[in-house]
Amino acid sequence: EPPGNAETEAKQSRAGSARDRRQRFRDMTLEEKVTYFVNLPSQIPKMKCEVVTAEEKYRGYINNYQDGIVYMKTFKRPFQKEIDFREIEDISLIGF
Repeated sequence: EPPGNAETEAKQSRAGSARDRRQRFRDMTLEEKVTYFVNLPSQIPKMKCEVVTAEEKYRGYINNYQDGIVYMKTFKRPFQKEIDFREIEDISLIGF
């Protein structure tokens, strides 16, 4: 292992900006995106997202994924939405 390698890695991890995270997020499959939100550590601020189906777009937080159903806390009444994963066409990050 060449010297200075750890320092280079530390620099790279510090450079892991929000932009890089968004880029990596874009490269994930839909299922990876859902599990990414569900598995975020509690100390990380919840990330808002937009879930797109053929009929509608839902904005809010994905908080669970079980038996093919994505559970969302949404910004509009009734503030809870259960979406069949198969109906999801896209998921995008809309920041914190």
